[in-house]
Amino acid sequence: LKRSMTYAMLAMRANKDVLRRTMEIFASDPTVDWAKHANKHGKNQGNQDMVEWIAATKFQALEGKLDGMHPSEVLIRELQMCTTPATKEAAHDPQSGLNTLVCGRPGSIRRKLLDESRERKQEYILNEKEQVDVLVEQATDPAVLCCTYLGWGPQF
Repeated sequence: LKRSMTYAMLAMRANKDVLRRTMEIFASDPTVDWAKHANKHGKNQGNQDMVEWIAATKFQALEGKLDGMHPSEVLIRELQMCTTPATKEAAHDPQSGLNTLVCGRPGSIRRKLLDESRERKQEYILNEKEQVDVLVEQATDPAVLCCTYLGWGPQF
């Protein structure tokens, strides 16, 4: 599985422009989820502004992922832009349980790679294999799975 995922990541990185152009479709014709989110949280702004903000945050996450940014860093940045005050505050606190959940416990692959990056005081670009290792670890972490949305189900 990891080998296939690594090849898929290589292909996506090699074809960033195609993925970017595909994402632009969503910006001009937002998904139902984005529109619902804008309706729910766009009380202080116009809905269109909120939809554009959501699209911009999704584009930033995509760019980070395609550029080899650590998946935990991408997620933390997304959570820091969250409209829920408690989530936003927890995402900004490196000692919070949310931060530990996303970034991994000491000794985990994702924590090890994050710590190496922070020791260098620069953003560490993961290679495709490292990125896949982090994603698989994050997706199979029992602590993360315990916090998964109750209605979630695998899509086959």
